[in-house]
Amino acid sequence: MTGVAQAMQEFGLDGTGVKIGIVDTGVDYNHPELGACWKTEGCPWQFGEDFIGDKYDSSSDNPIIEPNDTPMDCDGHGTHVSGIIGARGPQVQGGVAAGQKIHLPFLHLNWSMKVYLLLLPMVTKAMMVC
Repeated sequence: MTGVAQAMQEFGLDGTGVKIGIVDTGVDYNHPELGACWKTEGCPWQFGEDFIGDKYDSSSDNPIIEPNDTPMDCDGHGTHVSGIIGARGPQVQGGVAAGQKIHLPFLHLNWSMKVYLLLLPMVTKAMMVC
């Protein structure tokens, strides 16, 4: 539908050797098409950090910021984006970079204007681990 599969076949690209950083709402790394793993050998998810936590409410005057140990997605958007990029498995034809043997740094964020104030240091940290 998007032409990605055709372009990948025509140019022989599958994401091998590419490092990808995703800044979004987290990732359901337990999803079978996303590796069903976290920081284990052969797992695409070797890096990632939760900077906000599940209790964060952007409408609150005093939002609670309690990061979790892992950036598990509690919104779904980050998992969707991750699937577009790196899904692989029996239910998919392959994500845009499904052939990557890389580490995907992931930052768990809940989007709001308040979060943008935190964004620069997080992106800087993600770039350092890549």
